[in-house]
Amino acid sequence: MHIAHIDNYGNYQSCRDHSIGTAEIAGKRLGGIYLENTAYLAGILHDAGKFSVEFDNYIKAACEGKNVRRGSVIHSFAGCSYMLNKYHSSKLDIADVTSELIAYAIAAHHGLFDCINENEEFGFTYGRNKQP
Repeated sequence: MHIAHIDNYGNYQSCRDHSIGTAEIAGKRLGGIYLENTAYLAGILHDAGKFSVEFDNYIKAACEGKNVRRGSVIHSFAGCSYMLNKYHSSKLDIADVTSELIAYAIAAHHGLFDCINENEEFGFTYGRNKQP
């Protein structure tokens, strides 16, 4: 089991449970505008990078009070990379646009994310290259 969260009492929430729970909430919230399945998919993929031993070690160390650097394990770009690798091409059709929108939502789920950084680098490429 991979760990998504650990509470103050040492209880773990598995990545599977967290992803499904997030997907269900997202799907319900966007169901009224006919984006239930799109939101569900983004919810499933939003923390895909947490399904790793590296993240398990990071979160356990953080909960034990060890000196870890927040953000040292990038977890939000695994789902972003999946969307772009699986569904994006150079045809610029509806699948490309949709995959970019879902990938952006996944990559930006913790806050601000720039599609283009100050060096005029494509933000998705930068994040994908940093994701293990």
